[in-house]
Amino acid sequence: MNKLVNEQALTDHHAGRARLTRAAVCVAGWLLLGLVPGRAAVPSAAMQSAQEHVNLGQFVAEMRDFERAAQHFEEALAQAPRSKAVMFTLGALYQKVGAFDKAAAVYTNLLAQFPKDADAYVCLGNVRLLQERLPEAIQAYETAIAFHAIHAVALRNLGYAYLRDGDAALAVSYLSQATKANPTNVLAWFDLGMAYFAAAKPQAARRAFRRGLQMNSSIEAKLAFTEALDQQAGPQLDQAIAAYRSNDFAGATTILEALTEAYPEYARAQAYRGHVYNHQRPPRTAEAEQAYRAALAARAFTALAPDDTAVVFDNLGMLRLAVDDFDGAEYLFREATLQDSRYPVAYFNYGLMLARRELFAAAAVAFADAARRDRTLLEYTARHPLLGPFRASAAYTNLLATFEEGTKGKGQGPKAAATAAAAASSASATNSNGSQ
Repeated sequence: MNKLVNEQALTDHHAGRARLTRAAVCVAGWLLLGLVPGRAAVPSAAMQSAQEHVNLGQFVAEMRDFERAAQHFEEALAQAPRSKAVMFTLGALYQKVGAFDKAAAVYTNLLAQFPKDADAYVCLGNVRLLQERLPEAIQAYETAIAFHAIHAVALRNLGYAYLRDGDAALAVSYLSQATKANPTNVLAWFDLGMAYFAAAKPQAARRAFRRGLQMNSSIEAKLAFTEALDQQAGPQLDQAIAAYRSNDFAGATTILEALTEAYPEYARAQAYRGHVYNHQRPPRTAEAEQAYRAALAARAFTALAPDDTAVVFDNLGMLRLAVDDFDGAEYLFREATLQDSRYPVAYFNYGLMLARRELFAAAAVAFADAARRDRTLLEYTARHPLLGPFRASAAYTNLLATFEEGTKGKGQGPKAAATAAAAASSASATNSNGSQ
């Protein structure tokens, strides 16, 4: 039950994706009624009944039946009306089931009996924040701070409430105090980063996010920073992508170079900078490789989707292949396949590298993965100039047979298609040699 009380979800203010949970510390230091102030006024029979309901409430809460748990704590509160533990827990349970007015009433009742309890004001502020009643949330947090000047949660949530209310300067002020009061609170650092962005201080924002990521490098934490950068620089990135897709490489380069200089942790921007360098004519291969490697390094701070990551690894592998770094290329193609993306070319290229080393069975697995994503790549194995030895192996025969089984009754199977492709490739080579 301590976990329930101390980690109740306040709000997921990074909408649309899985995020770090905003935890509200509605602290009940006591969960045994024998330690509750005012216990002498409670008859022993009532105390025993209250404890029984607490035990039952804790049991059903462990099964995540929060409505029944709340009912038991209501009964416990009726028997022990001055129990802080019961009131804090009941308020937390009401929040769990979305009964915010009831939660606010419980905390208001608690404050009527204990008017200087800073934690109760924090919990009341949390409810008002959930209800989007920002002025009341701000007032509750400010009152908590009046009684407890370095209450880290009150400072953090007050700063966040001011950020939601549009006052970036006050948000920065309180969130800075929150990080000093509790330097290990990741959400405080991330909220401070958001506040700095809102205050048009992007470099300070980057430092705050990076400080948080030093303590929590989970995908949820990286997604939080990614979404913050999307909000700040997403429109410019979209503009650069549009220019790239319309072959305006100069325009895309100008935007992306400025973006990655301002936000070097923005993995997606680094990836597109690599694409622009790589696909213009003539290609700027050295700069493309540098940008792709910067994109991979930036994944320590921001998220890059599996498909995007696979393309970066694959393109980087092709760049290494172009300079005869076969081992480096094979490693990069393998990394591309490990992303489990929808990008089929990476699987084909990895198979090509395996076939080059005469690891034909492993190559067949890679080619099969490619063909499952794009069936035309199965036919491509029949005509690729480097795959002659592979086509002569039993692994190739088995590969075709596997896909043939799946296409019976559906027209020309892959074996017939591959044979036709091989014949066409051979005829083309003969014609080419004759013309020379």
